[in-house]
Amino acid sequence: MFNENAKRQYEFNAAYAQSIVDGVHGISEFAGSGEVADYFKAALDGHRAIIFATAHWGSYLKTFNLIGNSFPEGSRFVALRGQEWNIDEERLWNEINRRSRNSIYVHRVLDRSGLISVLRDIKNGTHAFILFDLFEKYGRTSPVKVFDWNLQLASRWLDMAYKANAVVCFIKPMSIHRNHMKIHGVVDPYGFMHARDFVETCNSFCAGCLQDLLIENPEFWFMWEDLEKLLALPGRFENVLENG
Repeated sequence: MFNENAKRQYEFNAAYAQSIVDGVHGISEFAGSGEVADYFKAALDGHRAIIFATAHWGSYLKTFNLIGNSFPEGSRFVALRGQEWNIDEERLWNEINRRSRNSIYVHRVLDRSGLISVLRDIKNGTHAFILFDLFEKYGRTSPVKVFDWNLQLASRWLDMAYKANAVVCFIKPMSIHRNHMKIHGVVDPYGFMHARDFVETCNSFCAGCLQDLLIENPEFWFMWEDLEKLLALPGRFENVLENG
């Protein structure tokens, strides 16, 4: 049961990305959403940059595409990415830029030489997308407890969010079983005197968001292999369901 649903979600994501690369017409996310635009209107009116954070779960690309096309024309985005998907990834971003009224570029999180430029962009209003469930190999980390797993998640992006005074919005992506995104929580650096308190709060939201998504459907998470290598964890789905 688990493997079949996981396969369906994976195949949907691959087909969705390929449909963009191939220039298929009628992809509704490129029209944006008035509901999404209205939700973030206050932050945008205040000229605040927003970092959208979630896990490698469900239809995350589709969700990010909807958000990116719901913002006012001329909005700028950066995708904070780990490793390249495949040889078509550059074509994917090029096609998104061609079809969208807004623009996006990619920054690889291990490229420290470009961080100052990204930080400057976010300070100047560029919004960002990040998949937060990146483990030790992606640079600086912070301890995060998810269920009974003691993890180390990449956290340099949170330092950047604090320095840029960017609002962090944790989202639950759409999936093949749920055709709408959900807001898990929002953290604003205003009110935090110290970066460490902001990072700890955001990490708590990371843990809560990931736990909720795994309880909703553990099959749609794409990081099981990485987690198993990290923790030598047997019975991946069964453990989550028991905790849920």
